[in-house]
Amino acid sequence: MATEMVFCRGCGKQIHVSAPACPHCGFVQETAPSTKGLKNRGTAALLAFLLGGLGVHRFYLGQWWGVFYLLLCWTLVPGLIAVIESIVFLCTSDKSWDDKYNGGKNSGGASTVLVIVVIVVGIFFAIAIIGILAAVAIPAYQDYTRRAQISMAISELSSHKAEYEAIVQKRVLGKSLGEAGLTVNATPQTYLSGAYHDPSRLVLVGKLAGGSAGRTIGLRRNSDASWTCGSVDLEKRILPSACREDMVYASEEEAAKLRAAMK
Repeated sequence: MATEMVFCRGCGKQIHVSAPACPHCGFVQETAPSTKGLKNRGTAALLAFLLGGLGVHRFYLGQWWGVFYLLLCWTLVPGLIAVIESIVFLCTSDKSWDDKYNGGKNSGGASTVLVIVVIVVGIFFAIAIIGILAAVAIPAYQDYTRRAQISMAISELSSHKAEYEAIVQKRVLGKSLGEAGLTVNATPQTYLSGAYHDPSRLVLVGKLAGGSAGRTIGLRRNSDASWTCGSVDLEKRILPSACREDMVYASEEEAAKLRAAMK
């Protein structure tokens, strides 16, 4: 029957499907080898990517030391190693793979579908990791930036303690800072947008710029000539440890009224 005839792979003439060799040219006819029991590169890559942290890909490859992945999975290091291994598996040639894991027998190569699945899952995994890192890193960076800016503002404000002490000693508290001869450097570099003082509580107040714009930081001169630092509207977590005192002082408008009343 015609269906029992195939073409010789050597000379192209028709021969019977069961013929082990071509009777015309002697070319040995190979049949598709069974891949049963052989380790597929695509499957190993998929297992490494999805379950590699537990060593599943190593168990699939018949390697008992995959148990170390399982024992150390809580450190997340095996998972990272497995992701790298999945990439290595996909980049390995079919011949090299079969020589290493299948004793040189042809496993049929990596399934295109599996390769696509690994790549797609990898992309989503990378996006998820980037999203998580961004969600953690961006707020942390913003807090770090605000802390640095607040510290610079406090440093600038603190440099005027002696001048403010003179204002207290001269009893010119009814005047504004400018009238009393004190000029606070309010620049983008100092992260101060301005300053004023509360004459009733002897607080030198800096108005902040930068990431904390609109907020204030205060330096209060105590009766024993010591100084206290604190804020009425900044989160304590971003303040220096020495500036977390609970302080109350007048707003700039209220302080102006108090100074006017003292004249």
